[in-house]
Order: sequence, then C-alpha cells, then structure tokens
Amino acid sequence: MESTPDMQRMIRFYQSELQTLAKAVAEAPAAERFTLLYRMNKLKQVLILMEEVDLSIEQLMKKVSNFSVSRK
Repeated sequence: MESTPDMQRMIRFYQSELQTLAKAVAEAPAAERFTLLYRMNKLKQVLILMEEVDLSIEQLMKKVSNFSVSRK
C-alpha cells in the first residue's frame, strides 16, 4: 500500500525548503549563518519525523489490508 499523497506532498515541500535554506547558508554573511543553520536543523528534524510517520502509516495500512474479518 502506498503512503498518503498529502503526506508525500508535504515531505517534498519540506525537502525543497531544506535545499533553499542550504543555498541561503552558503550565500549568507557569517552573522546570519548560525540562525539559518539552526532553522535547517529544526527543518531536518521535522522532515525526519514526517518520514517516520509516513512509514508508520504505510505499515499500518498494510496490516489493515491484510486483516480479514471472519463471520461465524
């Protein structure tokens, strides 16, 4: 079973934001780099959690699809 499209869309959005921040860090003056690196770290943490949740949803959906109800 595939993960939810909305979750995948959000993950792609945050991955894009992370790439944008990485470019900004490379071009930023030294005084702004710490703040941008902090934001990148927080965004990475959010992205990791979202990917874990997406994987958990996918595993749950597989279990549900394999579950069959038997009537007596």
